[in-house]
Amino acid sequence: MTEPDTEHVVEVRGLRKSFGTNVVFDGLDLDVRRGEFMTLIGGSGSGKSLLLKSMLGLSPVDAGSILFEGEELLGDTDEGFRRARENVGMLFQASALFDSLDVYENIAYALRQRGESDKAMIDATVSDSLRLIGLPGIERMWPADLSGGMKKRVALARAVAVRPKVIFYDEPTEGLDPINVTRVNRLLLGLSRTLDATTVVVTHNMESAFSISDRVAMLFEGRIIGSGTPAEMRAVTDRRVREFVDAVLD
Repeated sequence: MTEPDTEHVVEVRGLRKSFGTNVVFDGLDLDVRRGEFMTLIGGSGSGKSLLLKSMLGLSPVDAGSILFEGEELLGDTDEGFRRARENVGMLFQASALFDSLDVYENIAYALRQRGESDKAMIDATVSDSLRLIGLPGIERMWPADLSGGMKKRVALARAVAVRPKVIFYDEPTEGLDPINVTRVNRLLLGLSRTLDATTVVVTHNMESAFSISDRVAMLFEGRIIGSGTPAEMRAVTDRRVREFVDAVLD
């Protein structure tokens, strides 16, 4: 299939979402460029994680447009989102490993969900995915035997096992110590380059956001109020962005 002639993998226009009187998205616009490493920042409860889920059709919106590879996803059926999700790897904050499955079966689960049934192919992909995240040979370990950092990395392996074009990460370093934060950040960058994947990350770790991102976008009161390279975001004149960035980086 020929790639669409566009620099944007995801285009969001006029997104609106409310829970009763609580307006979460108020005409939100966002572009995700092909091959970039983008980080979404914003205050707690601003809707960053919900935006990731909305872009995948996992949380319905009230109005707007979401295009993936040029195809409109918001329609009468979920078919567009289903096709889009076949090309997306997802690691959400609550994406814990299945305690009743060993590492091999946790990763294989993602492949089987996509319809893969060839055991030799699954074996090879599980092995390669563990190699990519720096934990080769642990297929038969159980989640209970893994440290917090190892669990996070195995979850990464599961997310990339399907070799996605786009990877969404929701707080991938949450709860990790500084050494593991650095390790996971390096893994995210390495996976993005090795898989030639577009990456979108939601994080509260501003040091991570400004050290590993190609572009940073800030969500505030239902809209993206600023986006740019880390250097551009540090120099932005918008008071709302300036105050947030200064507060979290000082």
